[in-house]
Amino acid sequence: MNVLMLHCTADLYGSSRILLNVVEIMRKKGYQIIAVLPEEGPLKMELEKLGAEVRIINLGILRRKYFTTWGLIGRIFLWKMAFFKLTVLVISKKINLIYSNTSGVIVGAAVAAITRKKHFWHIHEIIEKPRILAKIIGWFTRATDKVILVSEAVKTAWLPYIDATRMVVIHNGIDHVERSANGSTLKKELGLSEETILIGMIGRVLYWKGQLYFLEIAGILHQNFPNVNFVLVGDAFPGYEYLYQEIANKITSLNLTELVHDLGYRTDTANILSGLDLFVSPSTMPDPFPTVILEAMACGTPIAATKHGGVLEMIEDNQSGIFLPINEAEKAAQLIAVLLENTEKRIKMGKEAQILQQNRFTKALFEKDISRLLAD
Repeated sequence: MNVLMLHCTADLYGSSRILLNVVEIMRKKGYQIIAVLPEEGPLKMELEKLGAEVRIINLGILRRKYFTTWGLIGRIFLWKMAFFKLTVLVISKKINLIYSNTSGVIVGAAVAAITRKKHFWHIHEIIEKPRILAKIIGWFTRATDKVILVSEAVKTAWLPYIDATRMVVIHNGIDHVERSANGSTLKKELGLSEETILIGMIGRVLYWKGQLYFLEIAGILHQNFPNVNFVLVGDAFPGYEYLYQEIANKITSLNLTELVHDLGYRTDTANILSGLDLFVSPSTMPDPFPTVILEAMACGTPIAATKHGGVLEMIEDNQSGIFLPINEAEKAAQLIAVLLENTEKRIKMGKEAQILQQNRFTKALFEKDISRLLAD
């Protein structure tokens, strides 16, 4: 089978890593993969390592920031160009299946409709506003055979816009992560003693990912726990670089300059998570099914996450993690303080999360679900 894979970016964050998992599954089955990315980036090299042919075509990815008159005019122009190029590719390469990854890749549905090819659409996002954006994407799914949702939370969000008979929920899964026998190098890198309590978050710098909320919580915790340091990991999504200055200003205003370590983009995720005493997921809008939480679970790192989105399907409150209120820093800090004061409880939560990941969110289970879908 020949498969055309369409993706919205060339980075190596959550949805890109899940795409790599899907490609790996397809390659095991002997499928020939042509992957189309909108730009150059590290994902291209990883896809090529798996034996995929990679093309660079601007797909006119639909995002909130383009939802203006001129923004939409620009998208329509790019869609027309991409539509023509992809249609030629489908015909010349004798494509059997078009696989669109993320909700912003709407051109795949149009190409599938005109060429009468099977179309799978893997949706990783919850779009609350603007609703017209969700309606547009929902309309395009009428040409889609199956819409894969990464969590029940995502399915619920899309039910008003997508025919339920086309929808299937497949939770992401990852491999078990073995801690290094020598431990994480993170605290040593930062010049911290092993007795220092290190709390961190990993995520793209976006307005809803919660970096500023994380810092507000950090400012409160620091007042009662002077031996606590904080780590930020992740770079800005294109167009949101202005948030770097907001983060820097917040760090300064809270007198956290010596305590917050902003590491930017890193690839050694397991090393970082293994070096944390607590991982915080502070998103202020529902996070669909954050892969980084799965990675924290796999590392046995205790988790505190805001109470919404797919995380409600991932951990159990006060057993394998704790849930935090949204935009209530004082209350969130109080809940986290309980774990900082009880090392044994914190470690036990991390172990429970690790067991849960190994039982419910493995790469093998993900492969089984995707393989069943491909066989239909």
